[in-house]
Amino acid sequence: MRVAQNLAGRLEEPADTLEQLAADFVGELGRMSPGISYYVGLIEQDPSLLEEGAREFADAIREMARAAGGSLSQVDTGRRSSYPRSD
Repeated sequence: MRVAQNLAGRLEEPADTLEQLAADFVGELGRMSPGISYYVGLIEQDPSLLEEGAREFADAIREMARAAGGSLSQVDTGRRSSYPRSD
């Protein structure tokens, strides 16, 4: 029982950090979703916009991926500090 309590105590801070990072990530996705939906709707109405705006759209997707990658790397850093490898 003591081992389980010790482990639970050690996991509390990383779990809180992970929870906050996940909430931030979901918030960012929620913030971007209306913009993406708007642009998809415009392209459905006028497909020629896809050719004109493909570069900008691709740049926006890359930026979202970069932001997501930053959040996920923070999660990985938290995981590594909580579960250090012994090899």
